[in-house]
Amino acid sequence: MYKYSKSTGGFYLPAIHGAAIPEDAVDISEEDHTVLMLAQGEGKVISSDENGYPIAVVPVPATSSKEDRIASLQVAYDSDRSKLNQAWLSAMIADGAEETARKALIVDKMTALDAQLEADILTIIMEE
Repeated sequence: MYKYSKSTGGFYLPAIHGAAIPEDAVDISEEDHTVLMLAQGEGKVISSDENGYPIAVVPVPATSSKEDRIASLQVAYDSDRSKLNQAWLSAMIADGAEETARKALIVDKMTALDAQLEADILTIIMEE
């Protein structure tokens, strides 16, 4: 039989740790301990439920760096810009009166998209 302490996040064996086991420690079977250790070996993190019983959970990813966030943002904007470029080329090929207005609208959207990208990058850069 093992014991698990939510306050320390550690496992204890009464025969080894004796009186040093924290007061909040709960009993855990050897089978559950083995399952948790296997899950931890597969990349999960041992946490505890509301009763202090240990559970294996998927770790929360660390906050990505500013550079990573800007790169991800750039990829999303590049995708949107590519769609607008394709729409503009399609309007250029059609080249009717309605297409002139459509091309102007697309150019306005591209300009707005570029401005929004710059603003979003600046926001990320200015974060502490």
